[in-house]
Amino acid sequence: MERAFSWKRLLAAMLVPFVIGAAVSGWGWSCNVFGSNGLGVNRSYTQASGSGKTNLKDGRGKGDDSLTGLVKQLGDDIVSGISDTVKTTVKGAVDDALKGWNWVSGGDGKGNIFQKAGQGIKDGATGLWKWLTGSK
Repeated sequence: MERAFSWKRLLAAMLVPFVIGAAVSGWGWSCNVFGSNGLGVNRSYTQASGSGKTNLKDGRGKGDDSLTGLVKQLGDDIVSGISDTVKTTVKGAVDDALKGWNWVSGGDGKGNIFQKAGQGIKDGATGLWKWLTGSK
């Protein structure tokens, strides 16, 4: 006969919301990192027609049909596109982190986090007093 209470069932029941929460949090984080457009197309290497910009002329001399130059150019284009995407993503993340740090440290000109908390408590108490007394 099975017992009515099981630690394993309790643990499994508690882990389900945590797993769902972690998945949703991860998805939300990725939305914030990549922005509203997601992983969009890098338009810096496309023409108006939508095809990629490539220079298919071999500048090493006439009569050379080697694909080395074309493969090198393609690799350079891919690396440049990836580096541009990474650079803008990291720059955005660093800018956001600095905004947060400025808010905490008082770099925004409104006092540090402790001064802001004190002002918030003062404003809340003042508002409560005005509400209780009916004064404006």
